[in-house]
Amino acid sequence: MNHNIGRVCVVAAGALWLAGCSDSPTPTPPTPKTAAVSPKKAPEAPAGPVSGKTALYALDKEARVWAKDRLLISLVSSEVPSMPSEAGKYPMWTAVFVSALRGQAHNMIYSVVDQPPMINKGITVKGESSWGGQRQDALAFEISDVPVDSEAAYATALHKAVGWVSRNPGKKPVFTLGYSGNLPAPSWYILWGTRSNGYAAFVNSQKGTLIER
Repeated sequence: MNHNIGRVCVVAAGALWLAGCSDSPTPTPPTPKTAAVSPKKAPEAPAGPVSGKTALYALDKEARVWAKDRLLISLVSSEVPSMPSEAGKYPMWTAVFVSALRGQAHNMIYSVVDQPPMINKGITVKGESSWGGQRQDALAFEISDVPVDSEAAYATALHKAVGWVSRNPGKKPVFTLGYSGNLPAPSWYILWGTRSNGYAAFVNSQKGTLIER
């Protein structure tokens, strides 16, 4: 925080006491003046659901403090009764970061609303667990590998899923961001309904295109 501090003018005493004495009082140096500084306001929490990358960037700041070599394993959306999701934006996202140096996975939640008793608005750290390193079914990756946000992925997936969605109104999708050896890049997995009775689509998080399965 910068403080605007006024300069202090200092009057040289020798110039006033050339003869060793004087009948005039010694001028008093002016009192330094400091400009009033307004307290820094904390950023306001979003008033509605947020995209996956919005939550991910907030979570990554916390993960960077935990481990400089952190990588992402997964990001999963969640519905909250008090705030419905909308077109790829959710009130809560859960991320799992990993660190090879620590040999640990770090679990965190980003929420735009309080959810007593365990989850507060903002970031909630759920704790660490052991991590044995890269696996083909769960590869770790940089968040810079995710230029395509959940909103754009939703629009792409909905274009293909529109038939199923129109026949099943009210079904909200669940988003999972992840990477495995059988995918060309980290991808958004979007599931309406269930795996046995629903519709799923993969969207490449680097290109924003559907991945045919």
